Amino acid sequence: MAQRKGVAAFNQLFADFPGKPTRQEMKLPERYPTNPQAEVLVFDKIETKYIIGAVVESSNDKATLELKYPTYQFAVCPHLFGPREDYEHWK
Repeated sequence: MAQRKGVAAFNQLFADFPGKPTRQEMKLPERYPTNPQAEVLVFDKIETKYIIGAVVESSNDKATLELKYPTYQFAVCPHLFGPREDYEHWK
């Protein structure tokens, strides 16, 4: 589990992936992890005081959550819920 923790592990999310085209060849923005299935793991609780909001797929989702959680901020970004431009390399 130690290899999944720390700065080096985080930076590895953005490294070239064996057997795939380079990040440059796939034209990945710097903010994208190389593998679209990459995720940051949290090995403990995240206290709610550190959560300011969430990104949702639709305006309907946003409205529903704003009613339920009025102190949080919600942004609608449907493109984050679909395949990335480099999808063909990962299916």
